[in-house]
Amino acid sequence: MHAMAEITETDNELACRAQAGSLDCFEELVRRYQVPLLRFLQRRGPNPHDAEDVIQDAFLRAYQSIGSYRVDQPFKPWLFTIAYRLSIDTARRRRPTGPNFDEFTRDTDDTPLEHASRNDSKEHLWQTVRSVLKDEPFTAVWLHYGESMPTAEIADIIGRSQDWVKTALLRARGKIKNALEQNERASHE
Repeated sequence: MHAMAEITETDNELACRAQAGSLDCFEELVRRYQVPLLRFLQRRGPNPHDAEDVIQDAFLRAYQSIGSYRVDQPFKPWLFTIAYRLSIDTARRRRPTGPNFDEFTRDTDDTPLEHASRNDSKEHLWQTVRSVLKDEPFTAVWLHYGESMPTAEIADIIGRSQDWVKTALLRARGKIKNALEQNERASHE
């Protein structure tokens, strides 16, 4: 496959060629989605270190199932659905022994300057989001804002209706806003 073809072919064209046996096309899909999937999986689970194992399993499962992929449907939601379901299976097998959000909420020995810097970062925002939302709403928020997916694709991935996704996003925004306002008030006290 030529370098120019890797850039110009759509995901669906690559998936169609992968179905016909092109390993190069599937490898291009892996290159396109390994970072977004890794970010999604690291944010999604209580143990971000599981993400690397899940992403490998997801790509393996996608490769093994490429024949069942419907090329008239977007590839990205299909792949994210596989990863999402595998992450659920992984989480069930590992049942955390403590609260789900320990690593996101534990106190650190940061200096005030380091603490302020962390509070201003995108990382802190996602940690706050993760700490106030349950699993499915967090997944919906991440896919919508982190991966720019429309509600129809999110609904397919998490197995809910579009109305559920829209409602979850609306409620999530309210919870996130309240949490950020509480954090702001607490930092001024």
